[in-house]
Amino acid sequence: MALVNVPAGGDVVICTHGPSAHPAYALRSVGGPDQLAFATRGEAERVARAFAKHARVNVWLAGAPNEFTLVVRFRGSERASRPRSAAGALHHPPAQLPKPARAEP
Repeated sequence: MALVNVPAGGDVVICTHGPSAHPAYALRSVGGPDQLAFATRGEAERVARAFAKHARVNVWLAGAPNEFTLVVRFRGSERASRPRSAAGALHHPPAQLPKPARAEP
């Protein structure tokens, strides 16, 4: 299996803007415009990780043009173990209702 070093559609990218002494950070999805801005990389990474974990996508840090560093991988980590319907939706088995307690005579 070949290593992938570029973001796929839907992945979250953390971009750096401004002077290197005081950079600002922005989040965007692949191919989209900046959507959220942050003063620190820590804030940007925290929000990016939370979204990516929920959406099951990866987080990348953008460097020079067309240079990306993988921060965390969530894409595919659950897909192999969770059954899906024919339409691709995750299959959730029906909830089991608790059995009523037996009353002692």
